[in-house]
Amino acid sequence: MKKRLIYLLSILVVNVIIYLAMTLTFVTSLFRDDQVLALAPAVLVLPAIILQPWCVAFFFSIGDGPILASLVSTAVTVIVYGLLNRAGLLDGPKRFILRLDIRKGGMVAAGFFALVGVTAYARYVDFPTSHRGVLPPGINVNGMTIADSRYFSIGRFRDSEWLWRARISQPDLDRFTAKYDLRPLNTRELPSAFWRMEPYWWHPLINDRTKVFSTPSFPVDERRQDGWFALAAWNPDDQVLHVWIKND
Repeated sequence: MKKRLIYLLSILVVNVIIYLAMTLTFVTSLFRDDQVLALAPAVLVLPAIILQPWCVAFFFSIGDGPILASLVSTAVTVIVYGLLNRAGLLDGPKRFILRLDIRKGGMVAAGFFALVGVTAYARYVDFPTSHRGVLPPGINVNGMTIADSRYFSIGRFRDSEWLWRARISQPDLDRFTAKYDLRPLNTRELPSAFWRMEPYWWHPLINDRTKVFSTPSFPVDERRQDGWFALAAWNPDDQVLHVWIKND
């Protein structure tokens, strides 16, 4: 009785983890345009999904949180594998499992999880750069010379947000700020969130020569009225422009 209870609880815990991983995949796909990053949680639980593929249908059809869907999936799993076991169809897999080297199996599992984790982190920091040599949506630099342009989407569901970095000269910077109504801002007013963005290539050079610009009432944390907002920093030492764009 105790072993059966542990068996049932183990399957239930696995199904809850699957549900949470699939939920994270769904939410990430809504807010980020990087499908590799979005799929990482689902890939981590892929072996468990393969062993009980019906769980996917339950998770998408039962929308009352992880417990109910996990309970239903667990019940079906117990019934299905119970029938397969009585029919003798699990004898081969059982013998295969008994022959497995636990140490080697653990190393393979650890390597799999490490590979998925490293890949997910690389995509989280935009390595390799997903949008290089192109401009973010809504930006037009006709008549200006820019180089090493790259951008990264950090939000796209209700409101869209991008981080854009490019090399631009002082005269073209003046044209850009005038075109998009970016007004000078004191460097001390630059929010700390501007420095702590995810992409590995986002490293604004901030010193006493840095020039900071912003559209009026840039919404750092809160959501403001609909419109296009930007917060930018440019340093003459490297001539690199960093722009945080929000389009509500």
